[in-house]
Amino acid sequence: MCVYLLKLPAESKKFIAFLETNVFHQPIESARQFAHGSASENFLITVNHTRYIVKLIHREQKSETERLVRIYDCLSQNQALRTTSIIHLNQSAYFTYNHRFGIVMTYCNGHALPSYKMTKHHFQEVLKAYEAFQKINWHNSPDILPAYRIPDKINNLIQIVQKAEHTPKTIFFRLFNGGFLHKTLLNFLFQIKADKSDFPTSFVLHGDFHNNNLLFHNNQLSAVLDFEEIRYGYPTQDLVRYIICLVQRLPVFINPFSVFKEWLVLANASFHFSTDEWIYGLDTYFIIRTEKLFQKLNKKNKVNRLLKLWQLYFSILQYHRFKEIIRSLPA
Repeated sequence: MCVYLLKLPAESKKFIAFLETNVFHQPIESARQFAHGSASENFLITVNHTRYIVKLIHREQKSETERLVRIYDCLSQNQALRTTSIIHLNQSAYFTYNHRFGIVMTYCNGHALPSYKMTKHHFQEVLKAYEAFQKINWHNSPDILPAYRIPDKINNLIQIVQKAEHTPKTIFFRLFNGGFLHKTLLNFLFQIKADKSDFPTSFVLHGDFHNNNLLFHNNQLSAVLDFEEIRYGYPTQDLVRYIICLVQRLPVFINPFSVFKEWLVLANASFHFSTDEWIYGLDTYFIIRTEKLFQKLNKKNKVNRLLKLWQLYFSILQYHRFKEIIRSLPA
């Protein structure tokens, strides 16, 4: 047995022995960890010259694992969308190991495509896959997470920023314009609140749509991955996030705003959303991003707090530039 283990759980030999005895019932030829996320660990396992993905769910919740299994079973029934599928072993769709839940999935050839290698052909492949995803009939599935309540998120953020704005500041904080950053952030939130448009959040979104969750093989899209965050919402929330994640991973010598416009024009030619609909997706992305960045502020570390606030400031500048590009789209 030749096993290559990177960051497997503690007592990795016992984990391999467990898989051989209780899951595959065959010797494991090789095993390695290829992804470590916030919700799961993923392993590539080779058994009898066949490769599988084993996903260990961190959350110790049986219902969460069963939900994920039902989602992938539903996805695998749709031939138009290429994705991994759950393998039901021993009449069971999952197993337990050290208080974790594991599922076995088919392996798909392919690799994530770097943003600078993305071509119009690749981008069109992604748009076709997203169209196929949108056509899946979920029958009001209880496995889909609820839509983000954007008005609530905005109001909560405004209250948090207003409270933080009036806390005592050090000379160091004032020296680097901490108060200016708070005011800029508040103006940004009030502007989004004023511009807010309502769209039906009855569509099913991928929820984590970015390039690392898309595999390409032989210049073709081979699989869409990671549906843990699948939720209700509006399609531009997924599409804007995907395009922004593409431009944020470009080399520094490439103008991200010109690339953003190029991909946005192509996406708009396929989906024909209005300007307000694209802005709704943009607002959602930056509200969620702002919420996550603000949650990371460390009150005990003034330097870290200022760095995060400046990061938020540059994020707001980026938001306004993206918004200008959306407004320049032909009607």
